[in-house]
Amino acid sequence: MIYIVVFMSSIFFAWLAERSKDKCIIILCSVISILIPSLLGGLRHYTVGADSAGYGIAISNLAMKTSSFLGFLENSNVEPGCRVIFYYGTRLFDSYSGAFFFFELITMTCFYIGAYRHKKIVPLTLTMLVFYFILYCRTYNEIRQSIAAAIIFMGLNYLESKKYLKFLLHVVVGITFHYSALITVFLFLCFHAITASKIYSENNIFKFISVFGTIILLLFAFQIMNVIVSGISFMNKYAGYLDRINLGYNAVRKPLIVLYFGELLMFIFYHKGAIKVLTGSNGELNVNFYEFSIIFCLSYLIGVAFFDRLIFYTDFANILVIAALPFFVKEKNLRFLVFFAVLITVFVFWYYKFLYLNTFGVWPYRSILD
Repeated sequence: MIYIVVFMSSIFFAWLAERSKDKCIIILCSVISILIPSLLGGLRHYTVGADSAGYGIAISNLAMKTSSFLGFLENSNVEPGCRVIFYYGTRLFDSYSGAFFFFELITMTCFYIGAYRHKKIVPLTLTMLVFYFILYCRTYNEIRQSIAAAIIFMGLNYLESKKYLKFLLHVVVGITFHYSALITVFLFLCFHAITASKIYSENNIFKFISVFGTIILLLFAFQIMNVIVSGISFMNKYAGYLDRINLGYNAVRKPLIVLYFGELLMFIFYHKGAIKVLTGSNGELNVNFYEFSIIFCLSYLIGVAFFDRLIFYTDFANILVIAALPFFVKEKNLRFLVFFAVLITVFVFWYYKFLYLNTFGVWPYRSILD
């Protein structure tokens, strides 16, 4: 199966990069690890991924027919960063595959950098494996937002280390690829409420209020997003995401809800172990990331799951936590069982959602070379 071959090949080169101390080898193996899935994404047929066929082909054809970049800017309605990729990617290769390749390349590069920055907490290879089975096939459909989410994921370590300006700069860049990245400012404020409680309070009262208040906000997230989408002109195009709750769109998300429910149970049973693992050499800051993930998991269980696209950004961030689950356990035998359970779970999730349900039309894989 082509997906498994690509996943394992990419992970193998990531493993070589993670183990090597030679900078040149690290760079070379990392480039190969990123290029393999990027080429697979670039060579896919336009019918793979609903968004690819929905607007990818139309915009690619417009880019190839338009003689100047300025003319293309006037006639296309996607975000500025995406316009650059569509125009130069399609014209460079004289095919929509050029744009698809660059979309996948940038997404994979940003995700890889973000995962590499966390390799002291979670092995790079395990993070990559979880990503491939949980999110990779989604990048074929959400091609613009995947770049935005990957860019913000790349800057996640700045949020953890309280370098907020650098993190917000990543958010700004992400917005140029998908305006919905604006929602991550709200996630930043939730995270800051938790970290501030540790700094300014001598007891847990303020911490409890901030966490409880965040959960309440999540409960009313649908109403909040309605106000944002209807009140900000350039966000109007995302009104359809909210309408999908009335069209049974939740059914597609059921496997993901089950997955995060299992993750939440792990948090409950191995609370101390999770804090110890995610603390690492960085001290308190990764404990904050753990608490942020707790709120994120709770948000799934209290009804925010219908924001398929708007919660996509925390889907990326939570890949790290899923990959860290085996390391929450002290006992070696039990740790192996949890590790094995994580592998089986993410594989079954991938098989059920993307192969059995054929979500986004990614299976069977169809190439332009067929």
